[in-house]
Amino acid sequence: MKNKSLLSVFILSIIIIVIFFSFDTKSATISRKDVTSTSIKSETIENGIAIEKERKEGKSLTTAVELPKTNYAEIDEYIHDWSQAKEDEMFSEIENISASLSKDAQAHIVITPIIHQLDDAFITYEFHLQYTIKDVQLEEDVFHSEVESFTFDLTDGKLVHLEDILQISHLKEREIQSLIASLTKNKITDFSLQKDANRWMMTAEGLVFIHEKQAENDGFSVEKISVGFDVLAPLITDTYKKRLTKNDPTALAKTEKETIEKQDEKKTKEKSSVEREKRKTTGNDKKRKREKKRIAITFDDGPDEHVTPKILNTLKKYDAKATFFMLAPKANKHENIVKQILIDGHEIGNHSYSHANLNKVKQKRIKKEIIEAQATIESAAEQPVALFRPPYGEYNKTVIDLANQSGQTIIMWSVDPKDWKYQNKARIYENIIQHTKPGSIVLMHDIHEATAEALPKVLKHLQEQGFEFVTVSELLKEIEPAPNGVYYGN
Repeated sequence: MKNKSLLSVFILSIIIIVIFFSFDTKSATISRKDVTSTSIKSETIENGIAIEKERKEGKSLTTAVELPKTNYAEIDEYIHDWSQAKEDEMFSEIENISASLSKDAQAHIVITPIIHQLDDAFITYEFHLQYTIKDVQLEEDVFHSEVESFTFDLTDGKLVHLEDILQISHLKEREIQSLIASLTKNKITDFSLQKDANRWMMTAEGLVFIHEKQAENDGFSVEKISVGFDVLAPLITDTYKKRLTKNDPTALAKTEKETIEKQDEKKTKEKSSVEREKRKTTGNDKKRKREKKRIAITFDDGPDEHVTPKILNTLKKYDAKATFFMLAPKANKHENIVKQILIDGHEIGNHSYSHANLNKVKQKRIKKEIIEAQATIESAAEQPVALFRPPYGEYNKTVIDLANQSGQTIIMWSVDPKDWKYQNKARIYENIIQHTKPGSIVLMHDIHEATAEALPKVLKHLQEQGFEFVTVSELLKEIEPAPNGVYYGN
């Protein structure tokens, strides 16, 4: 009899568990657990460069990735790591979308390069990335497309950054935005070194800026805008001046003339500035010394039931306030954490519904990611949400308009320790303390253990340097937006 009772209890427990999981949040229907490599081919194209093609197949996912191979181990390793990260990123988007699809949903990821070589000095890879999702529940296939490019210096195998070529490292984000708008004749008005770091290329004639824009059919098109070295000449850094204008003596002469004129102008301005400084009162000097160094610490992609509470404890210890940009489903799932964040005096913001790249989806989807997500987070928080951070820092005019219409200010960042990439507390710490200054908006993610582990040391060091940690809304009173109204911080 006792055994029968135990058996009954066991069966009942199994039934309860099955029922519980049947009502639990729907999981992703597209998986890469069973994905295996089915073929790897390599073919040499020119100048010692080969293309390695790998195809992987699984029940619900296939991938086709082509990567260039050179004689430079550093270049090949960089591209390999980048492609792995992009593949993970695209699959994460696919996984989020597939949570609302049938078990028969299928997805395909493609990464292919176009190679541009400038003499024997530079090489540029122009990567085209796509994924497609098919399912009977979709009115039409989900199609995502983007372009990223990388230019490498073949003398040392190093990646070339735009600020290596152009004298822009001293400029603020909004000043760079205005400069690129001017160079491209206002075809690109929202350029950012953060989100567009991999959207330019070097050619024999000049630089090419890659602009992805919404097409009339509600899709997206890629426009390449060339700016010649003759136009760029006054902006080219000394390091690259002779190398990039060696075939155009006129451009070099123009560069040198412009440089001399700039130096003379700078000396005149500095002289005037010194005179103005001398006329300032001691009272103003004292006021400036009393000004606080305020920054905003922000966290994306949460709340997470394990990591976010650890971060909240650390913030409380250092009397630091922060802003949490949440994904709507997670806010809905962890209402208790949302409430605790607010009780502790922090701020919450909207980080979309499914973390979709808003430059790659149609207007109807953008509306869901901004408006519906806002409503869901507000429901969990029981208070208005007035800040929006677009996933991946990707936005366009539609995003700006919808954010404005729904009373949300778009917030980007000025310090990115790439905690999502490195997952190393020492590296996260170093990246933050090296780049943080008054008015900075620091980006982190409250879903990584390494971030929670790095935070105490970060806050301790910055606090010792006189920094005060405030919410984004508090910091906005002290910093200026870019021309399009988006805030990046200093």
